[in-house]
Amino acid sequence: MTNVTAYRSTASKQLLGKRGQFVLSCVFYKISLDIAYTLYLSDAFGSHFLTPFPFKFAVGNYIESHAWLLLASIILPFTTKNLSGIFFGSVILFLLAPLTTMYGLNSDQPRYSIALTVLAIYLSYLVSSIRTPRLKIPHLRNGYQIAITLCCLNIFLFIVVTAATGAMFRMNFEISRVYEFRDEFSETLDVGVFAYLNLWTQKIFTPFLLAVGLHKKNWVIIIFCIGMQVFYFGVTQHRQHLFVPLLILFAWHTYNKQWPFTYGLVVASLFVFVSTSLILALNLEVIGALIVRRALFVPASVTEGWVHYFSENPYVYFSDNILSSFFATQYTNQALPFYVGDKILPGLNLAYNTGLVGAGFAQLGVLGVMIYAIIMGVYLRTINSLIWNGVPAFIPAAILFLPVRTAWTASDLSSALLSHGLIVGLMLVWLYGSHMQKNGAR
Repeated sequence: MTNVTAYRSTASKQLLGKRGQFVLSCVFYKISLDIAYTLYLSDAFGSHFLTPFPFKFAVGNYIESHAWLLLASIILPFTTKNLSGIFFGSVILFLLAPLTTMYGLNSDQPRYSIALTVLAIYLSYLVSSIRTPRLKIPHLRNGYQIAITLCCLNIFLFIVVTAATGAMFRMNFEISRVYEFRDEFSETLDVGVFAYLNLWTQKIFTPFLLAVGLHKKNWVIIIFCIGMQVFYFGVTQHRQHLFVPLLILFAWHTYNKQWPFTYGLVVASLFVFVSTSLILALNLEVIGALIVRRALFVPASVTEGWVHYFSENPYVYFSDNILSSFFATQYTNQALPFYVGDKILPGLNLAYNTGLVGAGFAQLGVLGVMIYAIIMGVYLRTINSLIWNGVPAFIPAAILFLPVRTAWTASDLSSALLSHGLIVGLMLVWLYGSHMQKNGAR
């Protein structure tokens, strides 16, 4: 009995030590964002026409901003045993930490968006963690072969469409000119059903194939998929395609080594430090706008913009889409990102895209945020159940990291589930599970 007690005591101390390291890594990441905001962002974009980042320091705000981050980091999972670590890690990286930095370094910034984000994180975590009997999920016979076939067919179809429309022969690889061509390529390629198939091919099918190639150590598949990501950038002008292979390689290495997400936050912190230093030293305006402003702070700023707008205007109550046939409002038949963008900056035809917190609040206020968070918690629990049934955690982590980020930062939840591939990704993970069951993997 004494040995058991001693073992439990040692295990508890180790767990507390790892939790402490995770909390410190969150603080370290926030400090890297604080430095980037203070030295670069507030100077270069302090009075930006759409997403300004002014610097108005107040000690109280700054201390409180760390408290908000601490409130989330003391409970969130950070291991690689399932999808939970990378799921909530993406929220910290791209939404919560930037929000706390903005609040801590701008005394005019309200705390409401941070409180809503923490509420959403807690709800998603609680729903995903509810203890219920684990069910053995049935798998489709030959599901693995079906998944691979779907990926290959959709990649082939995308290549054919880009050739047939001529987009393949007008590719642009100059990062500074992407906005000149993006709308043109989208109008050419994303027509009808291809608006969905193209996105799934770029965001789910090809990353899945790359993840399988890494898992099987098949270099032909790996090189082909990396080449396709470069091709996707050329014909769509979306820069994130260039970073997808790096993210998947990082996920593969992290899950193979079973590193906690603590390491990911430390790497991200160092990346922000180095990037900020190079931007300032070499005056890299394009890289600075892309890495620091667009990737790390714009989602948080837009979330704050939506919450502020719908705090002062009527909620949508889903009258823009789902319930538009039942009652008419000022939002009926409106694309909300363009509607809000036009209200903030009239006449620019600007899509002001936000994620779960902003979009949920627009629909039903705090209740809308809670409903969206609960749905994401159910989704996470479903993926974790498939992992428990034998799917390697690396596979869903590799293919769902970006769609999960999109759901939290850049898209209404319904669009994230359908258009951006969360449901399709879930289907592929389920199909892949038949392969693991066949080989007796657990």
